[in-house]
Order: sequence, then structure tokens, then C-alpha cells
Amino acid sequence: MISIALTTYNGERFLREQIDSILGQRVSDIELVVCDDGSTDGTWAILSDYHKKDSRVYIFQNEHTLGFRDNFLKAISLCKGEYIALSDQDDIWTPNHLELLLNAIGDNMLVCGNSDLVDENNKSLGMTLLEQEGIVHLPKNSLDVALLVMLNHNPFQGAAMLFRREFIEYALPLPEQADYHDVWFAALSSLMDSFVYVNTPIVRYRMHGDNISGGHERRDPKTAVRRLIRSHYWPNRPALLTAIEQRGVLTSKTQKRYANTMKRYFHNARCKYTKVFNFPFIIAHFKSITAQ
Repeated sequence: MISIALTTYNGERFLREQIDSILGQRVSDIELVVCDDGSTDGTWAILSDYHKKDSRVYIFQNEHTLGFRDNFLKAISLCKGEYIALSDQDDIWTPNHLELLLNAIGDNMLVCGNSDLVDENNKSLGMTLLEQEGIVHLPKNSLDVALLVMLNHNPFQGAAMLFRREFIEYALPLPEQADYHDVWFAALSSLMDSFVYVNTPIVRYRMHGDNISGGHERRDPKTAVRRLIRSHYWPNRPALLTAIEQRGVLTSKTQKRYANTMKRYFHNARCKYTKVFNFPFIIAHFKSITAQ
């Protein structure tokens, strides 16, 4: 069985369309676990209606507001399936969303798919999420994907992810420094050398004014190059790398070598006159880090 963890908060506007797309999946052996974070609109009434009509829908309402991150963690903790997929309240899944992910995961811990960007009326914006993120050539090697996530930015959407249940043993609890669960899941699974990507769009990713993750203007690939040369990285990445090492998942020499290389990069980037030491590393891994 596949569990789908869906979180809601004042999502009545788009919620029915998303739930319908989930319940209409080609893979029917599913459960939909929904955690509502104290909605004040008609969200709970919509969820109650689906719960009454479909025995696969389980709904929970938080007594106190948990916030976006912790509400997702609660939903995940309530899932019972062998596989767990994540869902936002305002997207639309393609009918083969779960089927493609399930067929692609293989022996890996986590698989992620691409998304088509649409406006609030479900009209195509003419680009995929990877294209919007300025990704030209996504690394095929899982550990090289880790370089992209840790040293540049995370282009992988949580709502397009599916992972094995045992992945929870390594992924939870989330480190305090992990602002978003999808960044942590992508970083952890790729450094575990257990990440795979499906370039086929499986989500219609709705862009509107209330998106949690903010604006989605097309990224300029040159920006990534400038940040890399200047050794600029997201401030929480060294802490995330430390947390991954503490989980005891880096067991091979290759995994440890990648982690040590990143640590040297972070160390050199902090020192005013030693950033030059990062240039050999940048040249060697330029395509992986920038995905150009």
C-alpha cells in the first residue's frame, strides 16, 4: 500500500481538485492521510465529506497550530503504507503520478518526479519546475545530485516525492536547521546514494499568491555560477551535512569522500584568503553543482 501524506490549512479553494486527482490514481491500493492545521474556512467540511464517501481517506485536525513543517511530519508519522508519498493541498496530480514513481524507485530509498507549472486556473505557464530552476543537465549520479542540493540549491519538490517506509528511520526527526522537509529528504537520500529522479512531469504545480515556498520566477543559470565562484551557499547546509553524518548513513568510502569534500568546501568558503583552494573542486564538479 502507498500512503499519501497531505497537509491542509485554509485550502478550500483548490482542495477538491487535488483530492480527486489523488483518489483517481491508477494505483488504487492507497490511503490518504490528511492533517489539517486548524483551518478557519471550509477545508474541514470538505475533508469530512471525502472521509464519509471514501474509506481510504483518514482525516485529523490539530488541536494547536503546528506550522507547515511539523504538520507534514505529523501526517507522515500517521502513514501505514510500505511507501509514502507527499502532497500539497493546491496542486493536481497526473493519473499516473504514483505509478511512475513506484516503477522508478527500484532499490532506492527515494524517488522524485518533475512538475509542470500552472497558474491558479490550471493554465500552463509553459515550463517545468526544472526549467524554472535553471536546470539544464541534472546529474545522473546520486552523489553528484547531493553536490547540487548542498552547494547550490534544491530543485526537488516534496509534493513530487515518494519514499520507502524505512527511510523514515533515517530521516526523522528533522534537524532543527532543516527549514523545509523536501531539502532535507533530497540531501539525505542523495548522500545515501539512494536517490532517483523521473523527468516526466507528474504534478501540475499551481502558482498563486498563497504558495508557502514563495515566488517562482525563472532562475538565471549565471546566478548559480556567480554564487559558486564566490563560495556562497545556503547557511544551513554545513549543519545539515553534520546531521547526515550523525545519522550513520555514510557507510562507503565514496560517500565519505563526497562528504569530506563538501566539508572542505564549506571550511574554505569561510576564510577570506582561502577561497582560492575551492577552485580545483569547482572546476572538477562544475557541471554537477550548477546542473548546466
